[in-house]
Amino acid sequence: MNIIKQFYEIDKQVKDLADKISIDFKDLSSDETPIFICVLQGGGMFFHNLIKDLKIDCITEYVRVKSYNGQNAGKVNIISDVQIDLQGKYVYIIDDMIDTGSTMGKLLAHFSEKGVSGIKTVTLVERKEPAFKSDYCCFRNMGTEWFVGYGFDKDGKCRNYKNLYTIPKEK
Repeated sequence: MNIIKQFYEIDKQVKDLADKISIDFKDLSSDETPIFICVLQGGGMFFHNLIKDLKIDCITEYVRVKSYNGQNAGKVNIISDVQIDLQGKYVYIIDDMIDTGSTMGKLLAHFSEKGVSGIKTVTLVERKEPAFKSDYCCFRNMGTEWFVGYGFDKDGKCRNYKNLYTIPKEK
């Protein structure tokens, strides 16, 4: 394993991103409370560190999605949906990464169908050439290696590592 981002680098970027989101949302709306939706499981650590540094009130929700089998991207399935009505609400979708874009694309369509008033995407990392760019991202253009740590896993393990590492992709 090779460290690609140390925890203090990640922490600084997450705090800076939380500040930017807070400022942008205050400029957008002064009387609405946004809903921040965590994409489980990978987005959990990033989500919790991000929301604690926001300078705005927010409502938190969770959606559980499965899109990988080992290191291979597959069909996107929503395992567990949000439990609140999103009609007319401003929503932020927080995930660990945009890779092929299929998960975020599915969630954007899914939440748009629920009648949200606005929607933004927030990710910790993006691949070198993602299908689309997230509205907010800590680390763009991160290559094609497989990541573990800081929420990223290999077969359910390594999510708890505080640094972000790369490991060889399986063939």
